[in-house]
Amino acid sequence: MVAELIREKKWVELICLILAVIIVGWVSREVIKSIFNIEEYPQWFIWGCLGVILLFCIAVLIAVFNKPKLRSDSPFEEQVAIKGLRPFTQKDAEVFSKLERNKSINACLSMLQDREFRIGILWGESGCGKSSFIQAGLMPKLTTEESQYRGLYIKFSDKSPLETVKKEIIRDLKLNSQETENLDFLGVCEQGIKTVGKPLILFFDQFEQVFVHRYKFPHVYEQFSDSLKQWYEQDKIDVKILMCLRSDLLSFQWNIQKKLNYDLNSYNSFELENFSAEEATNILEVIAKIENIDFERDYIKYIFETNFMGKDHLISPVDLQILSLVISSQNISEKRAFKKTALQKIGEVEGLLYQYLEERLKLREKSTAKSQTEKLMKVLLEFVDGNELTRAGAFTIKELQDKLKPIAPQEISEAINWLAKERLITPIQQEEETAYELAHEKMIPAVMKLSGKILPKAYKANELLNKKVRVWMENNYSPRYLLGIRDFWLIESHKRYLIWGNKELQKQRFLQQSKRRLYRNLVILGTILMLLMTGWGWLHYTTPGQLWQIRRELAYWGEKVRDDNYQSKAAIALAKDGQIKDMNSLLGEINGKANTLTAIAQASTQLSDSTQAVTVLKETLTIAQQIDDSGEKIKALSAIAQASSKLSNSTEAVIVLKKLLTFLEQGYSHVRGEVFPAIVSASSELSDTTEAVTLLEKVFNAAQDKTPSDDKVTILTAIAEAYIKLSDIKKARTVLKEALIIARERIYLSDKSRQLTAIAEVYIKLSDTKKAINLLQEAFNIAQQANILYTDEEDGYRVKSFGFYNQSYNLAAISQAYIQVSDGQETVNLLRKVLNVAKQIDDPYPKLIVLEAIAQASSELSNSTEAVTLLEEVLTIQQQINSSSDFVTRKLSVIAYACSQLSDSKKAANLLRQAFNLALKMDYYRDRLKTLTAIIQASSQLSDTTEAVIFLTQAVTFAEQIDDNVLVHKSEILEAIIQASSELSDNTEAVTVLKQALTVAQETDNPGYGYKASPLSAIAEAYIKLSDTTKARTLLKQAVILAQEVIYPYTKSELLTRLAEAYIKLSDNTEARILLKQALTVAQQIDNSDSKGEALTDIAEAQANLKRWGDALYTTKQCPSHNCRVESLSKVLTVYAELKNPDLKEQSNKFRI
Repeated sequence: MVAELIREKKWVELICLILAVIIVGWVSREVIKSIFNIEEYPQWFIWGCLGVILLFCIAVLIAVFNKPKLRSDSPFEEQVAIKGLRPFTQKDAEVFSKLERNKSINACLSMLQDREFRIGILWGESGCGKSSFIQAGLMPKLTTEESQYRGLYIKFSDKSPLETVKKEIIRDLKLNSQETENLDFLGVCEQGIKTVGKPLILFFDQFEQVFVHRYKFPHVYEQFSDSLKQWYEQDKIDVKILMCLRSDLLSFQWNIQKKLNYDLNSYNSFELENFSAEEATNILEVIAKIENIDFERDYIKYIFETNFMGKDHLISPVDLQILSLVISSQNISEKRAFKKTALQKIGEVEGLLYQYLEERLKLREKSTAKSQTEKLMKVLLEFVDGNELTRAGAFTIKELQDKLKPIAPQEISEAINWLAKERLITPIQQEEETAYELAHEKMIPAVMKLSGKILPKAYKANELLNKKVRVWMENNYSPRYLLGIRDFWLIESHKRYLIWGNKELQKQRFLQQSKRRLYRNLVILGTILMLLMTGWGWLHYTTPGQLWQIRRELAYWGEKVRDDNYQSKAAIALAKDGQIKDMNSLLGEINGKANTLTAIAQASTQLSDSTQAVTVLKETLTIAQQIDDSGEKIKALSAIAQASSKLSNSTEAVIVLKKLLTFLEQGYSHVRGEVFPAIVSASSELSDTTEAVTLLEKVFNAAQDKTPSDDKVTILTAIAEAYIKLSDIKKARTVLKEALIIARERIYLSDKSRQLTAIAEVYIKLSDTKKAINLLQEAFNIAQQANILYTDEEDGYRVKSFGFYNQSYNLAAISQAYIQVSDGQETVNLLRKVLNVAKQIDDPYPKLIVLEAIAQASSELSNSTEAVTLLEEVLTIQQQINSSSDFVTRKLSVIAYACSQLSDSKKAANLLRQAFNLALKMDYYRDRLKTLTAIIQASSQLSDTTEAVIFLTQAVTFAEQIDDNVLVHKSEILEAIIQASSELSDNTEAVTVLKQALTVAQETDNPGYGYKASPLSAIAEAYIKLSDTTKARTLLKQAVILAQEVIYPYTKSELLTRLAEAYIKLSDNTEARILLKQALTVAQQIDNSDSKGEALTDIAEAQANLKRWGDALYTTKQCPSHNCRVESLSKVLTVYAELKNPDLKEQSNKFRI
């Protein structure tokens, strides 16, 4: 059974059987335990079960590959007098002469030999023996040398009738095929007459097959009928034709008769009648004698007279043959006799052929599977035309194999052999191959009836079609009653077995309309599915689709997150991508919009679409105008003003600036001091000078009205600077002079120093050094005065404190401005004065602001000795500050950088060492680490690479000596050293430091914490920067191995992501994808929500850099929180925008929030 299911490829049944066995086995396991009273199965029981299963599998394999052969042996050998359903042939002439046909043979020969006879018909009902009559009766008389005519037997099939006739003439008369190859029908006939030297009589057996071609292949039929007409119209060609037809299809020949224009009468029409009871008894007696079968004449004659008579009271020859076949095939001697006892044991006489077929098939089923019988029946049905109830034609095995593709070729060959041996089909020699046809048309009803039993689905298809067509016709051919897909499939799959009957046209129309409607519905459904699948595929497997999802996700989650920081990131990302509508929706949700609008304004100028850039800028202006907070509004409007000057379309830039100016002219005096300078600066950058001057004049006029004195000075200073850019020096001096007057007469002392410094910086640009120095000295003198209270009656401002912060910023500005005027002793003296003031400031934070400015200015002095002295004093003061914070860290880092800029690298290195030692004394670990890292980074900026290498080497030694208990410190210090090394101008020296760092990194213990893999990754990245990709790959491979050993999921994920980014730099995207996939798997194991979000965000960003948008989108969906989702999506979309427009990346670095 299992083998049969496998051979037949019945996978559903096989799976069901396996599932049933599994279920039964699972359910019965407890029963087995209870029967044997055991808790666990013993080892022998398990091995025994495995052995049984193995034997079963071997048995199935043997059964599959050694399937039973089809039973093909007939229980009887070929008989002389009993042909069954096959016709008698010319070699059976002697036997046939004893079978009561001599009188008919002589009469037919007389008709054929009549001079007036040219064309005629031989007709009779199916089974009357027409083929036997021609082959075994007429042909032997017409193939002797004494005969005046040469007879040719031609049997039609599904082949071309004209070609069949020509080939049979050439074959039978052994004509030269080369000479007759190009001859037409008449030419072949003439050649045949010439060869045999006598007239020809052509016997067209199964002539009804010709008319099958009339419907299936009209051109073939027309070609044949035209050839017959051409022959008939030429009396000189001595050829006679006798067409053999069934009586029920006699009307078919009327088409030939009409075309050839001849009449049918008793001289050219011969009816072959069935036998009388007496003749039938005589024939059966002859057969019994030849085949050595007992014969009881009286009973047989009685049976013929009572049971075998047809409507014409005659007996069909085929019925005699069937009866003889059934009797002769009996294996028991009592049943193998033409006697009463034998016939009674066999059963009823009616349906003998059906009974015979059924018995043969039952016998065959005993040695083969049921499915083989079904296949045999399908092969047998190929020989039947179920609509015309005629033979379908003669087919070779190859043709049948092509027709019945689902059935194996070997099985078709075996079925043909069995059918032929059982005399159900007859072999016909065609050229060099053998074709087969149905043994007799009398079989057709029995075959069709039996097919309904063996092929129930075919029977069901016929019944269903009849029922559906009847209902359809009764309801006025309504489309509502057409076939559904299941019914149509059943009928269509069994179409070759359909019986059309007298409603063929209606059935064909019904099926055609059903098919058309189903196809239409399938097309509609298919189109919908295709669109859905295309849409789904577009969304998930194309870059535009994946990006569309990313944008939609970001817009959706951006509104859901309800956090200004994350909404701001989303809005900026959408702005960079040009998604203005979604950007506006998010901006409406954000409370603190200034930073967001600033970033968007800056990014808008870098958009590749200038129209889109203007639109974004105008939208940000509209939103900025609605901000209530003054500080926020100033920041946003200033950024918009600055951004407008960067627009590629100068006209649009002017429009934006004028719109902004008009808004400020309506009031808003409290924001003018910040926004007007921004407008002025933007105006000076315009390519249209005329418009720039116009804008400057408008700002100048607007500043005169209700603008605080301090703000007015700021605006006028900015206007003067703008005129310098526009090369209008005279105008610049005039405006600057007015600003100076207001600064000296009408401004707080607390603001006066700052304004004088700003004016001095403009004079520097005018190359008026003397004026600038005087103003800076004046500003310094004011800045020295701390904690002085002043009021401003004119502007109505309340008393403010001129405290340390204000003082520190002023002193820092003066220091920075002074170095622009001179780098000589005069500047040194000023810086010392500033330093002395800084010493008096108690608050560490303002003090650091001044120290930072002094350090930066000192680094630009031409006198390196003085510079070193000042920087040493700065570091000394810094050391006295007992504070540790991010602010302190940043300032010390800037001071360290300033030290590195000295021209004397050796002294600069010593200062860095002092700063390094100072940083080591900081209280908080994280601040200490940041400062040390910054100082190490600053060392790479030393002008002398040798000094830088010495410093970095010492830093490596320091890292090596760090206690293992603070390995994280060692790891990060090493990474800072590695980063600094990669920045060195001399690659050889850089490699020297990297090797030292590598040695220390490899000595680090506890790889499970990532402290070893992380420095290796950093070294690999450094080698990538140094273009040594071979060394980088080697180190990355080591780092990947070490990363796999890391214990903590967050650290491991971070490391794998970093390594993937390194591989991206090496253009090894395959390895990068693998690592990111591993990183994602690890990240999903992180318990802490924030850490998990950070890891996933980094992974998504790295995948975006790989342009793996689908992977990045998937990663964002793994986020544990809305915040993570928005940030990751923002970064992914930002990467896309920056890849598309690299200028946006520069803006990101400048204006990152």
